Amino acid sequence: MTFAYGVRLACLCLAVMFLVNFTASCLILSFSRQFARAARNMQPCRAARMFLALRMLPFVLSLGAVFALCIPSYLRYEENSGVEKIGLFCLALGALGLALCVTTAYRSARACVQLFCIERRCRQLLRAQSSNLPETSLRLVAEEEPGMPLLALVGIMHPTQIVSQRLLDTLSAEQIDAALAHEEAHQMSRDNLKRLLFEVIPGIFPFVNGFAGIGQHWERYAELAADDYAASGHAGRSVALAEALIQVARLGVRECSFRFASSLSVRNLDLAIRVDRLLADQPAARQDDSNSTIPWKFCAAVAALLVAMLLPKLLISLYPLLESLLH
Repeated sequence: MTFAYGVRLACLCLAVMFLVNFTASCLILSFSRQFARAARNMQPCRAARMFLALRMLPFVLSLGAVFALCIPSYLRYEENSGVEKIGLFCLALGALGLALCVTTAYRSARACVQLFCIERRCRQLLRAQSSNLPETSLRLVAEEEPGMPLLALVGIMHPTQIVSQRLLDTLSAEQIDAALAHEEAHQMSRDNLKRLLFEVIPGIFPFVNGFAGIGQHWERYAELAADDYAASGHAGRSVALAEALIQVARLGVRECSFRFASSLSVRNLDLAIRVDRLLADQPAARQDDSNSTIPWKFCAAVAALLVAMLLPKLLISLYPLLESLLH
């Protein structure tokens, strides 16, 4: 089948995007166990960032391959502006790439609608702020509705801390303060936004995510990092948060019906692990590793410089490969 110049370029871009995304996803998933073992020796915040990067890497690489390499190379070296044949293999890959884009757009639109409904629902359920609580954005909600969290940070654009009256009646002031600090850590880290990214970023195939395990690992270490922030290395805060987790577990861990919400307790993280870490002899051993990102930034800058220097040679070397893929 013969196609015009613009259609050929679009089909080629979709095919390259799917190939790069699929290849990178397969490589990451094949080494997922090794990444999980490596994360055990990391600080929770670093491990969470690693799993977030692993989830985003195939998508970022596929976009970079299309916009930094495929399009410039084809526009610069393709001289046939008329009609030309496209091979069935390239058409099939282009169709898969188009399906990947359509499913991503659908999930993104659905997530935006759900987010709007969640935040509107929260505004409808909010009651006046309790005088028993510190001056925060926290509000109380009625518990009659099933799926209502005991304590959670809900929403992305306008995150709201939701707490139940039952929890306030159960926890002490110190435990409530530690629990709110845990949710504050989620807000500072924008974990609900990261949950949105995990949902809308393309998976390995159209309608097939494949990264559920990576998402569970990220959620695990994001909760541990929030525990570390709430404890702040102080034994008193660590004990208070551990007691709050135990009290919430006794009340029953609920399946929160809200999407894009960070709850105090999650089912895929063992309570004993969190309590043991908080009650360890040296909870302050969770050090701030913000400086550890400097070598990575330096390496990224060097890599970007090398790519910029070699870009002309990359483009001219890539064009024959693109032609072979197209035909």
